[in-house]
Amino acid sequence: MQNKQEAADNFELWARLVQDIAETRGSNAKVELCANYFAQLAPSEVSLACQFMGEGAFSNISGKRASVGARTIGIAAADYCGIDYDIVFKACRTASGSSTETIQRLFENLPEARQKNTIQHWNLARISELAEELAQTRGRKDKQRILTRVWGGLSPLATKYFLRLLSQGSLRIGFESRSVLQALARSSQVDYEQLRYAHMLTGSLAKTAELACTNRLDQAQFKLFNPIAFMLAAPLHSRSVEHWRDFIAEEKFDGMRCQLHAHGPKVELFSRDLNAITNQFPELVELFGKKEFPPTVIDGEICVFRDQTIQPFQELQ
Repeated sequence: MQNKQEAADNFELWARLVQDIAETRGSNAKVELCANYFAQLAPSEVSLACQFMGEGAFSNISGKRASVGARTIGIAAADYCGIDYDIVFKACRTASGSSTETIQRLFENLPEARQKNTIQHWNLARISELAEELAQTRGRKDKQRILTRVWGGLSPLATKYFLRLLSQGSLRIGFESRSVLQALARSSQVDYEQLRYAHMLTGSLAKTAELACTNRLDQAQFKLFNPIAFMLAAPLHSRSVEHWRDFIAEEKFDGMRCQLHAHGPKVELFSRDLNAITNQFPELVELFGKKEFPPTVIDGEICVFRDQTIQPFQELQ
């Protein structure tokens, strides 16, 4: 029987895998590493591992955010290390170009940080609980207390990736959602296109992984007001195309990709990375709310349109 240190769902092991993927060249090699890791996990563990790799601490469709700012994290890290935030931490961050890389290096090398560290070998589920605790906590000081408690139980490498999870974005390892799905298809031995379609319907890597690992991909369902994966352009090698007449082109609008969900007066908007942006465009909500649509999803581009001309993206910002 595995102990905590050896368990496949140990977050420390997950963090080392992510680092190995970052240092590995070639998409196929990265996918193979990830697929081998997924194969060691139980279905519920695969769901969290996929979510962490492709979405962050929370599923894209959950609407949750940790809401911890970079300055809050930086000040807490400086205090943890016993250094000045403005003079030392900010200079280190400027030199490295990354707050999370800076924190990893400081925690590895400064005695005051090292003596506070006792690795707890938390599993993925425990990391999810800690992220939830951060999301539910209000106030900078309270969030900083949780962060320092978490850091004391993680290695510096795991700390770096825990912080990247909180940003609900890319882990910056050259391994995005498409690669996660390819690894999942290999480990669960399902058809990639069927898996990709299920992900498009659910809008969630975690839910897709759960269905794949339990042979229920055919049960994937779309739910209105849960964003679905966007149809995005992908590179195409010209030599692979025999007849260009089979293709069409369209003008690229200089705006912001958006997915609109509507039913009756209710309208919600989602960005390309599946974040809710409804409150940012009240005029669109009002306009489409008046139309009293049946259940509808519109995938389009938000643009500034003036004098019969689409204006530069900067005006939208």
